Amino acid sequence: MDGTVYLGEHLFKGAKETFEYLRQNDISFVFLTNNSSHSLDFYVQKIKRMGIECTEDNFYSSIDTTIRYLKDQNVKTLFVLGVKTFKEQLRKHFQLIEDYQEEIPDVVLASFDTELVYDELKNACLYIQRGSKFIATNMDYRCPIEETVDLIYK
Repeated sequence: MDGTVYLGEHLFKGAKETFEYLRQNDISFVFLTNNSSHSLDFYVQKIKRMGIECTEDNFYSSIDTTIRYLKDQNVKTLFVLGVKTFKEQLRKHFQLIEDYQEEIPDVVLASFDTELVYDELKNACLYIQRGSKFIATNMDYRCPIEETVDLIYK
């Protein structure tokens, strides 16, 4: 959504009207986000603040996809590089290893992480070297940031 429907707190021109048209014509829609750093409720509230009527049923995130994939792969333990809210969602479904220990997690899972510290990165590398699989949730080549909003509206 960030970079396609809005950028930061700036809704793209025509986006609100597009979703009003969809609602008026009973056309269903889903917002997809690969940003795993926020809960679905966060996105619902954000979109509503921007004037677009929606519910959680209108959203699907990389968190949902990740959880489904990991369960399909029978993953039990994770070492996660990600923000607290992402870890909270995963903790409902998997055992999270918080610090480096002898037990090797099934997967080292990396996502968008504005809270990353060196020790976590070091531990992730050590686990991967010892046999943990590595999975990333959102492979953005370029992360849209609000500081570029002027470039979009020129």
